[in-house]
Amino acid sequence: MTGKVGRLEVGLLDVMTRDSDVAPGENFVVGRAKYGFLRQSYVGGIFTHGEPTGTTDNSLGGADILLATNNFLGKRKNFDVAAYAVKTSTPGIVSRDYSYG
Repeated sequence: MTGKVGRLEVGLLDVMTRDSDVAPGENFVVGRAKYGFLRQSYVGGIFTHGEPTGTTDNSLGGADILLATNNFLGKRKNFDVAAYAVKTSTPGIVSRDYSYG
């Protein structure tokens, strides 16, 4: 499911797999929301849940932002700054479970 209401964009996907010889059935979910502001900027968030092998559990949450303009300081110059951060949650993993930039 995807949609847009004003400056808010959303997407959601939910998939259920069936049991196989390789892995048990699993439910996977991913969602994303993004809110536009100013003319070319946005802030967004994402989440996922599901682990393909079915032997453990995994979730991820994150956020990102883009500040952009094509008229920097009124001089018709492009300028943008972007940043993101994500973190996962998996039983038994207590470090190296995040990323940012």
